[in-house]
Amino acid sequence: MIVMPPMTASGATPPHGTAYLPPGTASWTVPDGVTVLLVVGAWGAGANKGATLACGGGAYSEIYNLSVTPGQVISCNVPVAGAGPTPASGQCWFSSTAVLRAQSASNPAGGQASNGVGTLKFSGGSGGDAGGGGAAGPHGNGGTGHGGVDSAGGGASDGGSNGGAPSGSSGGNGGADRNGNPGGAGSPNVISNGSNATNPGTGGGGATGVAFHGGNGADDQDNGGGGGGGGNSTGGAAGGGAGGFPGGGAGISRNGAVQAPVGGGGQIKVVW
Repeated sequence: MIVMPPMTASGATPPHGTAYLPPGTASWTVPDGVTVLLVVGAWGAGANKGATLACGGGAYSEIYNLSVTPGQVISCNVPVAGAGPTPASGQCWFSSTAVLRAQSASNPAGGQASNGVGTLKFSGGSGGDAGGGGAAGPHGNGGTGHGGVDSAGGGASDGGSNGGAPSGSSGGNGGADRNGNPGGAGSPNVISNGSNATNPGTGGGGATGVAFHGGNGADDQDNGGGGGGGGNSTGGAAGGGAGGFPGGGAGISRNGAVQAPVGGGGQIKVVW
């Protein structure tokens, strides 16, 4: 169902549009002529590289029909990647923490819907032993990074699938989106990287072998970022893939590799 902006007292339709507020944003000014925000969605940030486990994806919360005044300056907090779930800086909020709030992720837990505020709430996917978790989105929870093994795929965002397990000498595939579009492919042999995800919100593929790294999760500013793929624990230069924006969790290599992939930062989406 398409939601149309309300009519003004004069019978004219007010202006309408969409704004995306990036990490670090502390306030937003209501455009001229706007008195109602139809939808406001918030993503918590994904977690950065952990010591032994991959990173969770950020939670998502959403509210509707928020009354505002043209020119009003609304306070907000949009966390950077790795902000963590418990400090005030790790909460993605709009207007106040009592109006709209989504939790950022940790290692390995995803941000939890139960710690958010909103009419609609979903949890981010947890990180596995190597694959990062996908961000939650307006259609569902984030997929989890595959657990129990190195070289695992990252989870998809927004109701997509979990990351895949490696098979033989091949890395695990990244999680597919909720419509079945695939994530990044796992490495096909023991001497290659995992593939970066290209379909929006899908997970990165896992890597195998020495000195190779997992693929990055894909960005999707409307539905949340995918989790990064995992590296292999045997290679000193190996590492995991970065989480997609917003809110995707980073993958890791459990050997404590120097490469330090980051998660996707938080975001607020405002529709009027």
